[in-house]
Amino acid sequence: MLGTDPESTPLVVLAIVASLLLAAGCWFRPEWRWVLAVTAFAMAAFAVLDLREVIHQLDESDTGLASVAGAVATLHVAAAVTAVILARRSRQREAPAAA
Repeated sequence: MLGTDPESTPLVVLAIVASLLLAAGCWFRPEWRWVLAVTAFAMAAFAVLDLREVIHQLDESDTGLASVAGAVATLHVAAAVTAVILARRSRQREAPAAA
């Protein structure tokens, strides 16, 4: 993908560290909407990569691994949706205070 191997160890470690940092940001600073927006975007991107893996594993006839990748994709979509919902709630809390 774009000349890189998305399954390489350094990229996987980078994705894990980035996910943990985003989770910490969402946990400790839920009022920072930009962190929630970045988290939503990152989780949606990870979900797309997981769906790519589902398709790849189905082509390889490995339904077990395809099922796991599908479950992980579902969790990434759920995380993205949760981040969007939290960002909207944060905006709604700020709107009455500004009025």
